Amino acid sequence: MYDKELKEEAVLLSYIRNDVDRVAADIGIDSALLHRWRQKYGGRDLIRIFEKRNLGTDDLKSQNEILRALLKNAEFEHEELLKIKDNNF
Repeated sequence: MYDKELKEEAVLLSYIRNDVDRVAADIGIDSALLHRWRQKYGGRDLIRIFEKRNLGTDDLKSQNEILRALLKNAEFEHEELLKIKDNNF
């Protein structure tokens, strides 16, 4: 239903803004759907998405944005793993 470009833009924006719920509301989707897109297009794909959007990796500002996005992705994954662990014990 949604094309890959929209999904990537939403994921990128959710990391830059650090607000999944707001981005999801802005584009008219459920936040759970955006979380699934973040799982699919997050991680190392974020660097590719940044480069694809001509944000580059040469200047410090772009590098900082990439690192912040990767950190947020890692924190989200860590929280999800903790939830799984807590539910299994």
